[in-house]
Amino acid sequence: VRHMYLVDYVDKGTFAVMCDYLSGMKGQSCRDRILEDAKRRALRYKEWEKNKKEKEGAEEGSDEKDLTTASSSSTLKNEDDDGEKQWSSMSDHDKRKEYKRARRVI
Repeated sequence: VRHMYLVDYVDKGTFAVMCDYLSGMKGQSCRDRILEDAKRRALRYKEWEKNKKEKEGAEEGSDEKDLTTASSSSTLKNEDDDGEKQWSSMSDHDKRKEYKRARRVI
């Protein structure tokens, strides 16, 4: 369950089986924790995507330093250091895959 969002560790078929397993879980606290983690990951991606679009618009003429500072501080509030390091090292494609998996869990 810990690595369910990492495509390198859990392939698409195994993830589908894992989702079936999670839907049948009886432990409410574990289900709540997994659901909160999925929501956090989905919101993190949406915020990143929004900031990325704002940065692209800022490159056309406005000051992008303010946007970078705002996105960094809001992301750090929601993430621990290890999660932030892993997130920043992911490619755009892998970030999208993580988001799609989180949406499927939700």
